[in-house]
Amino acid sequence: MPTFTFYNLSNDKRERIERAVKKEFARVPLISMSVKNIVDDSGIARGSFYQYFETREDVIKYILEKEFEKEEENYLKILEETKDVFEATYKYLVKRIEKQEKNSSYYINIFQYLRETKLMPLKKIDITKIKNYIDMNMFNLNNEYEIYAAIRVISMITFAKKMEILNNNVSKENGLKEYKEELEIIKNGLMR
Repeated sequence: MPTFTFYNLSNDKRERIERAVKKEFARVPLISMSVKNIVDDSGIARGSFYQYFETREDVIKYILEKEFEKEEENYLKILEETKDVFEATYKYLVKRIEKQEKNSSYYINIFQYLRETKLMPLKKIDITKIKNYIDMNMFNLNNEYEIYAAIRVISMITFAKKMEILNNNVSKENGLKEYKEELEIIKNGLMR
């Protein structure tokens, strides 16, 4: 993770470094990431980079953690509006695909890195946040662990479908249709 020195930088400088890292993530698989390109694009000295991050992996983990936090925030906003895990998850996937299609190499490189390094997921699903927006009594589940497991299964199916669509293994239209059908099957099994 970043050092205290990084957090003491101005917002502008931190954002410049983050943009340069993301640009590099879009260019090559993360395993091949070049610190030289990051420092050149962000306008910092190579030595400064290592004052902000001890290793390349630290900067990767930092950016990934920020991505996951942003994704969780986006999902919870949709969930707050819909109050329905299944509708929210479908709408979330549609929005993610639209965003990620614009920069698919960035996201594909992130997913590839996560798969290769076995870091997935970096963060556990916070069931307490989800419980704030939905009626948990609607589910045919006995305890919080079962609810957590069901949401994790939905998350895995969502991730798999997103990767199929971004990798062009299935058209966006067909992929979203299949995904909606898969969610309906899960919903029928989980709801009272």
